[in-house]
Amino acid sequence: MRAILRNNLALKLLSVVLAFILWIIVMGISNPIVSRSKNVTVEVENEEIIYDAAKVYEIIGSNSIMIDYTVRSRDEYQIRATDFRAYIDLAELYDITGSVRVNVEVLNNRDLFIASPSARPGVIRVQTEDIQKKGFELETRTIGSPQEGMSVGEISLVPSVVYVSGSESLIGRISSVGVEIDVEGAAEDMAGMAVPVFYDANHNRINLDASEYTLDTEEIAYQATILRGKSLGLTFSVAGTVAEGYRFVGAQSNTKSISVQGQSEDLAEVSTVEIPGSLLNIEGATEDKTIVFDISEYLPPGLSVNGNAQVSVTLKVEALNRRSYPFSLSDMEILGENEAFHYRLSPERIILVVSGLKDDLEAREKASLGVTMDVTDLDPGVHAGVLQFVLPDGIALESYTPFSLVITALDEEEPEESREAAAGSTAEASSAGGAASSSTEGRETTATSPSKTLESQPAFPTESRPLPAVERETGNPTETGPPVTRPESSPAVQ
Repeated sequence: MRAILRNNLALKLLSVVLAFILWIIVMGISNPIVSRSKNVTVEVENEEIIYDAAKVYEIIGSNSIMIDYTVRSRDEYQIRATDFRAYIDLAELYDITGSVRVNVEVLNNRDLFIASPSARPGVIRVQTEDIQKKGFELETRTIGSPQEGMSVGEISLVPSVVYVSGSESLIGRISSVGVEIDVEGAAEDMAGMAVPVFYDANHNRINLDASEYTLDTEEIAYQATILRGKSLGLTFSVAGTVAEGYRFVGAQSNTKSISVQGQSEDLAEVSTVEIPGSLLNIEGATEDKTIVFDISEYLPPGLSVNGNAQVSVTLKVEALNRRSYPFSLSDMEILGENEAFHYRLSPERIILVVSGLKDDLEAREKASLGVTMDVTDLDPGVHAGVLQFVLPDGIALESYTPFSLVITALDEEEPEESREAAAGSTAEASSAGGAASSSTEGRETTATSPSKTLESQPAFPTESRPLPAVERETGNPTETGPPVTRPESSPAVQ
């Protein structure tokens, strides 16, 4: 009998069929309630509320949720993810936590559910940011090389500037915008349309989702000149000194190089064209100065321009600003301090005034000014205040409040005559002024008594403001465009 059961395949199949029929009968009679889930993408309503407030939003984490529901087992097969709709209403956004409730609607098979379906999670976090619009001057990059003996000449773009709008964090990632033109094997002038490309601070390409930003121009028209000859870079020599209270910050030109043609021996002897300071003079300038000239006049003999010879150079000039910083003894680095002495400033709080470009000043905290005071070998008593500075590039010392340094032994009370002497010394320095010495920024500066008092300064100003006049011009202006050289008599341009 055992052998018949083991070797009879038909009997085995019959057993399986009977078991399946029995399971169907049992389930049809009991029809239990089961719990199931479906993954559904969350829709967003009332987006215009965010956009009307000049903001953009981003869903933190996944934009899909699970919908939990209960149903009879025999109806389970009828339920689909499309039977549900999950959405958030941005009108319900709670600003403090950035949370918004997930709503669930049943679209189909409503009568099959034992209880109302619920969302998991029940809330979604939404982050909002201000919209920023920023303009970028387009750069050009060529890919490949033209035919042998050819060179890429002037490339013109229309428009030359694009404006990008998006969240502040996204715009902050973009350092420059340009177009890439494939010139591989080119033997004649090229023209076409290109799509703007984004680059980071390291000039690496950034791939952004098109839904994250908007451009005022989606395509850029370009014209590239393919020349027989050589491309020469431009070097600008700038002469003169800007007006008092201003600083020259660099020369800008849309023309980075020019294409020239001539004999091979003539082309081999030159790599750059220098524009002299006699043409680019900023003497007494108080605003930007644009100079348009014919580059042909400055080419070596035997060479001629292949294309447009007109070059425009803008000499950038910016007004200096002042900013005041309040300092106390705790804000300074004390050198040579004796642990057996107590040190006090009179007055206890002084004001330091520096000058520089607005952006440089706004980016500087008081800690970056490198203020130190050397008290090495100083005995108890009243001493004239002496400060030293290591100022950042682009920042120059204007003045600081005259003060005295009062030193007393820890086991002794400060004599009354010391207090009176400190007060008298400070008052005398304030009324008489004195001689201050300050170096150009980026080097150590020592001042025993400031050259300017601060009677006209507010007590603790924190903002920078225009500087009508200063006694020196300082700083290393940054340059964009071709390199700039300056004669020894002019401020250096890096």
